[in-house]
Formats: sequence, structure tokens, C-alpha cells
Amino acid sequence: MATVWDGEVYGIRGALEDVLSEVNVIILSDLQVAIVAVKKAGYTGKARTRNLKVVMEGIRERQSRLAPNAVLLGWVKAYNELYGNEEAN
Repeated sequence: MATVWDGEVYGIRGALEDVLSEVNVIILSDLQVAIVAVKKAGYTGKARTRNLKVVMEGIRERQSRLAPNAVLLGWVKAYNELYGNEEAN
């Protein structure tokens, strides 16, 4: 069974995998709980799901290779006409 939270984490994973590996990235989500889960997993080193683990590892790898702020996560209000928001949903 998948939840909205799982889907959003999967979307964050997709964003990390789709963007060029040698650039910094800002990933925006309209689900605050997903952002918090990714950040918490990064701090604690513990992930509840496989996708969360892949995201956490991808962020760590990029940060160790590029810079501590190579991946930034941010929240946006849903449906605010942000480019790509409708496609992502």
C-alpha cells in the first residue's frame, strides 16, 4: 500500500536521479511531511522505506562530491502555478 507521503518521496528520488550529477539542485515539494522525513533520515541515518533510503544516499553522495549545500529541499504551496507542479502531481 502506498501513501501520498511515499509518492512524494518517490518524486524527490526521481528529481535527484533526473538532474545532472555535477550540479547543485533545489527540490521543491508541496508536502512538508515528506521534506521533514528526508531531512530527518539524513540526520539520523535511518530510513523507513527503500525510496527514502535511496534519497538519503543520493543526497549524501552529491553533498560529499560537490558541497554541503549541493541539495536543498524546500516547500511550496500546492497548485501555485509553479512550473512542473501539475506534471509531478
